[in-house]
Amino acid sequence: GTSNLRKCPHCGLVWAKVSGCDGETTCGNIDGHLDVRSSDFSQLATFRFNWADRRLEINKLGFKTVSRVRSSRKGVGCGKRIN
Repeated sequence: GTSNLRKCPHCGLVWAKVSGCDGETTCGNIDGHLDVRSSDFSQLATFRFNWADRRLEINKLGFKTVSRVRSSRKGVGCGKRIN
């Protein structure tokens, strides 16, 4: 919801607080942690969506397991420290 939105006081960038950031952080910092409370939450269902005769059909296809992807991407913020 909107209670998870934050605005950088330096550059004005609005971003979502996904996890952490309870103390000091850096504007544009990318969270590298999975938000998985237990292995029960580490699977996502996959679906196919199709319009047929003005009706939306939704078919469950299977599952994908969540895994951590290492990335060298940098965030888009200004890089300044935020309290």
